[in-house]
Amino acid sequence: ALLMVGTRAYLRSLTRVSSDLCNIFRQMNQSLCEDTEDNTFVTLLLADIDVQHRKLSYSSAGHIPGYVLDSSGTVRDTLSATGMPLGLFPDRNFQRSQEIDLHDGDLIVLLTDGVTELQNPDEEFFEAERVLDLIRANRNEGARRIVELLHEALQEFSGGQPRLDDITVVICKVLG
Repeated sequence: ALLMVGTRAYLRSLTRVSSDLCNIFRQMNQSLCEDTEDNTFVTLLLADIDVQHRKLSYSSAGHIPGYVLDSSGTVRDTLSATGMPLGLFPDRNFQRSQEIDLHDGDLIVLLTDGVTELQNPDEEFFEAERVLDLIRANRNEGARRIVELLHEALQEFSGGQPRLDDITVVICKVLG
């Protein structure tokens, strides 16, 4: 919890003075390397959405993939890691993705591994494909409703077992 509080503080202060995703990651990484113990790391994905030009670019420090689904529910782009997790190696550089064009009906899906690694009583994982299937089936709903439905599905899947990790889902829907 303390690591996340520190990471959030770094992120908030750095994004107030710069919008350069690679620079933000480089500075956060340096600070985390100085402030944390060995083998302590953070994965993080930062997205930059240009609403006017309908473009998305991102940097991902070892975070699980995000997705851009088209209006039919097909995964058009996978937002894979562009660098190592933060806090492991002090002198790492980070990359920014190429720009991704966004179209009417596209869905941007970002999540934490607490979603995909949630287990049911039989120790099966929820996995990304289940997330994508639920989103596809409900892609005509609003983004908030899709998140609610996913949360309900996660609760049902886990059978009420306590969560071992955070569960975070962000869905952005591109509207005409």
